[in-house]
Amino acid sequence: MKTFKAFILLCLFATLAACGSGKGDIVAKVNGLPIYKQAFTKALDYEITKYPPKFAEDSVKFASLKRGLLEKMIKAKVIYSAAKGAGITISDNELAEENKQFKSRYTEATFQKMLEIKGIKYDEWKNERIEELAADKLIQRDVISKIDISDADILKYYKSHKNEFSHGDEVHARQILVEDPKLAADLYKRALAGENFAALAQEFSVAPEGKRGGDLGWFARGIMPKAFDEACFPLPADKISPIVKTEYGYHIFKVIEHREAKSAKLDEVKDKIIARLQQERSEDAFGKWYDPIRKKASVQIFDKVFNGETNK
Repeated sequence: MKTFKAFILLCLFATLAACGSGKGDIVAKVNGLPIYKQAFTKALDYEITKYPPKFAEDSVKFASLKRGLLEKMIKAKVIYSAAKGAGITISDNELAEENKQFKSRYTEATFQKMLEIKGIKYDEWKNERIEELAADKLIQRDVISKIDISDADILKYYKSHKNEFSHGDEVHARQILVEDPKLAADLYKRALAGENFAALAQEFSVAPEGKRGGDLGWFARGIMPKAFDEACFPLPADKISPIVKTEYGYHIFKVIEHREAKSAKLDEVKDKIIARLQQERSEDAFGKWYDPIRKKASVQIFDKVFNGETNK
């Protein structure tokens, strides 16, 4: 169940700059596996970029962030150590597939930029992926696979969240918005004469979605301004509305399609419900599984290194 990975493992590994890689001073050891000061500092520098520029000047908040980051890195190492102890390995094919999926979210330039921002090399990043995959395998085996979702659980969730699986009538429309009434009148005539509405929107509309051919997407009643609802919902598909004046200017709408109100059947949303229940239960199950592993782990924190001193 990848939603769990996204929720727990991503939190652990996404900000960690290959905490087992590096050299020099060691800030902590987990079952003999080192967390290097160099890697910790890189991860900390990356974390700080998520906060306002003067964040580090607040010593209390900075100390809390620093300690929390180290605990994250320790947690990741505890899980990876448990995976190694369980004999879990990652094949070349598994690593290649993971790398392919991960890198598909980037261009080569943005991928290299990501490595630069994290302050790590490709080999360090690859080691990070190996640790994450091994941790994921272990958690899938020892936590996720043991979560039982019964048909009764699914039905109960469906009944108590039925409003989430239904929607009122919706409309998909485009608009052209201009500030000049004379231009609006001219565009209205051209649209009625059969000119391409999307092309007119791209050329003349001052609304943000003009670049997308005026496409407003699907919307239900009450989402857009009242004038939009009044113009679009009564209008048949492929028809063009009269000019509508609002505080924003002069609008012309074209309805693409209507979608009737609908309540999704249980079979249509069953997989989504299972994923949600697994997500909810996995976090609790993970805590119960992790806590005893953490207690048994040999964790050494070298305070002098953590506080900026060296081992020498």
